[in-house]
Amino acid sequence: MIITLYSTILIIFLFNFYSFTDASTSWQIGFQDPATPYTEGILNFHNIIIIAIVIFTSWLLFRCLTLYKKELHPISHIQPY
Repeated sequence: MIITLYSTILIIFLFNFYSFTDASTSWQIGFQDPATPYTEGILNFHNIIIIAIVIFTSWLLFRCLTLYKKELHPISHIQPY
């Protein structure tokens, strides 16, 4: 009885080729598939936050590039040789 139990545990741990849970893969980009509704909500919130950050930084870059006036900001501290 005990030998059968030990051999069963050994077979389960040593020869566990297939897992029924979702696991990460090598070089995976992004999260694993969510297992609960709470995790799914966190994943959706993360996606919304990332989109908002990208839009905001793109807007800031656009504003800096379009509103910069070279005439208002001359380089006066550089002296030619």
